Amino acid sequence: MKHIRASQPTGLLYRERVIPRLSSFVVALALIAMIAIAYGAAIDMQVGIGIMVIIGIGILLFMYFNAPLIEVRRNIDSTFIRVGNVNMQQMLGKSTEWANPRVLSAEELLAARRGQVDATAYLDIRSGMRAIAIDLMNPDDPHGMWVVSTRKPEVLVSLLNNP
Repeated sequence: MKHIRASQPTGLLYRERVIPRLSSFVVALALIAMIAIAYGAAIDMQVGIGIMVIIGIGILLFMYFNAPLIEVRRNIDSTFIRVGNVNMQQMLGKSTEWANPRVLSAEELLAARRGQVDATAYLDIRSGMRAIAIDLMNPDDPHGMWVVSTRKPEVLVSLLNNP
C-alpha cells in the first residue's frame, strides 16, 4: 500500500475556463442587435426584441460553454493536464513526458500564430491572451509541443514545473 506524502498533494490543482474577452461578447451582441432592429422594422418591434433576447442568450451560452477548460490534476504518482478534450499525463519517477513549460513572449506567441513553431504542435490560442508552451518528450505523441492560451500563465507554468 502506498502512502501519500504531505509534499504530494492530490486532486484538482488548477481549473480555468478560458472564456472570450468582454469585447467578443459585445461584438456578438451588437451583431444580434442589428438583426433584431431589422426584424423589428420589417415585422414588429416585439418580434425584434424577442429575437434579440433569444438569440443573444443562445450566443452567449454557446461562447461560454465552448470555451476550453484547462485543468491540472495530480494523484499519487502522476500529474495530468487537460485542455479542452485533450489530455496529457506526466508520470513521476519515470521518463518525463513533458519538459520546459514556459510563458511565451509576445514575439513567440506571434510566431506560433503564424505557424512558425513545430508543425505538429497542438495549438489552442485565443485572441488577446497570453500563452504557455510545453515541449513533449514522448515519441508516441503526435504533437511535439503544446501552445495554450491562459489568463494566468505564471500560475500554470509554476504548477507544471513542480510535479
